[in-house]
Amino acid sequence: GFGSGAGAAGYDIEFMVVAGAGSGAVGGHNGGDGGGGGGGGYRTSTQAVEPGGGDITITVGTGGPSPGNSQRNDGQDSSITGAVLTEAITSSGGGGGGGSAAPSSPFPDGAGNPGGSGGGAGKTSVSEGGEGNAGGYTPVEGYDGGDSTDQAPGYGAGGGGGASEVGENGTGPTAGAGGQGAQNDIVEQGSDVYYAGGGGGSTFGAGTGGAAGQGGGAVGRSGGPNQPGAAGTDYLGGGGGGG
Repeated sequence: GFGSGAGAAGYDIEFMVVAGAGSGAVGGHNGGDGGGGGGGGYRTSTQAVEPGGGDITITVGTGGPSPGNSQRNDGQDSSITGAVLTEAITSSGGGGGGGSAAPSSPFPDGAGNPGGSGGGAGKTSVSEGGEGNAGGYTPVEGYDGGDSTDQAPGYGAGGGGGASEVGENGTGPTAGAGGQGAQNDIVEQGSDVYYAGGGGGSTFGAGTGGAAGQGGGAVGRSGGPNQPGAAGTDYLGGGGGGG
């Protein structure tokens, strides 16, 4: 008899899933001291996929929108799912930065939000950055945001966490820098691009805003009357700068 033909060979497919990043916070008390946004959660996976095994659904999470006074907004989750996959891959949205808030604010504690990477803390006495790796993954999808300080002259807020590094703590003269993102050459082999960096924190008055984390994070502002920080870079999952 005739031998049966072999089925189509499977493919090893490399996936990268980056979630939407958190926004930086706009500080209260007429501006300044808002924490930087955390980078979106960053995860990779290589899986054997059989042709004709079914559809793959891709969900791209958006970054947190620019906030109002003393508020923070988290990014949304991203995911790749489908019966053809060995396992679904989900990355957690980045945590929004903490505001420097009056007691009447919805967020009076100033702490950064948790997320894929945590948001940096805003200055309300001394507050803590949000925790990263919200999904509890191994390896981790991101790192913690930095803490704030109550030291003059700048009362620096914390930087948002990044995919490969924690956000820096704020100091008297300078806000915390955003944590560094992670390198990946999935778009063009041999050409690494950084993804999911944290946003820098901001200061009040005379201080210096925190540096951006490499991977699309934004620089934090140096004081200012209730103005938002800069947005993270599109398509890289970088956190917004504190305002």
